[in-house]
Amino acid sequence: MILVFDPVVLGASHVPFNSALLSILCKAYPQDSVIMCAVASHTTLLKRAPGLDRVVFRSFPEDWRENFREELPRLIRELNPTNVVLCGCSASKLSIVRKVARRQSNVSFDCVTHGELAEPAGWRSRNPWHRRNDFFGIVGRGFSSNVRFVVLEHAIVDKLRQIAPRRQLVSALPHPLSCLGEGTAHEQADKHRRAVISFVGGTFRSKGFATFVECARRFGETFDFRVIGARAHEYDPALDDLFTVPPSVEKLERDVFEAALLETDVICLPLDPVRYSWSASGTLLDAIALDIQLLTMRTAVTRDWETRYGEFGLLADNETSMIEQLEAIRSGMQPWALTDDQRRSREKIKKERAVDRLACTFSLLNR
Repeated sequence: MILVFDPVVLGASHVPFNSALLSILCKAYPQDSVIMCAVASHTTLLKRAPGLDRVVFRSFPEDWRENFREELPRLIRELNPTNVVLCGCSASKLSIVRKVARRQSNVSFDCVTHGELAEPAGWRSRNPWHRRNDFFGIVGRGFSSNVRFVVLEHAIVDKLRQIAPRRQLVSALPHPLSCLGEGTAHEQADKHRRAVISFVGGTFRSKGFATFVECARRFGETFDFRVIGARAHEYDPALDDLFTVPPSVEKLERDVFEAALLETDVICLPLDPVRYSWSASGTLLDAIALDIQLLTMRTAVTRDWETRYGEFGLLADNETSMIEQLEAIRSGMQPWALTDDQRRSREKIKKERAVDRLACTFSLLNR
């Protein structure tokens, strides 16, 4: 039996990935029962995903997440799983997993990291106690042989091995391709209207929103700039005038999000090169799934994509380089539509990261 446990998320957060992961497990281990434990606001949305009829969902109130120290060993005793899959874990919860795994040597643990590694990569306290107990500090102490870290990009494997003990097990489960665009063709803009350039996600500094603002200031008369995401608490409402569609007050529902993507010609992701060398981006996969042109920064992940798949979009090294790319598009020197080479590279990405393919290539620890 496989116990999947998400002690972090609420509501729609990570629904596309968690539903894909559950589908991969069901396809890879058809003889095993799969139980998903998470808060009710999350499992309610997961239940709507296709292909998860075999999954048994256990729903809990939000305060259940605060009892992780008691709930993880309790569920292991009750359900007697062979494998436990942790979908995302804060540093404090990871410390609990480390202790539980030592006592449960007959159970294999796969700790799937989302953006947790990016936090200490961006900033670490100088306080020795805090450093010992942040995500890097806990990983650096090492785990027992029945624990493996699973990251969502090949490039992050190399990053994690820089801080983990040599004996630590680390593996990659390439972030699955989004189910967006299945049966839906994205229509490219005609020559008689402005191309729509959209920033996707919350307006956070780590996602490079300040760079997007600068691009909108410079090229607002040429392109139609939109924000598909919610405004962060530090967002200045005076910026609304720069965008045909400003950021929403609340997080967008998935159907609204998908409809907005279908109106987009270029997804602009000025990702922070440090943070997104340690964290996967689901939006990169959304752009691939919908065949939308992508303008993003070079990070360890996107450099690996270039090497692994070839040219898949427009890459910039910094804000100045991104502005130069847009200037080239405006002048007609750089086509914003996908090239044949980019389409071929994207087919490689789609093939490798399809759920059926990943079900054949990914296996749980000790399986």
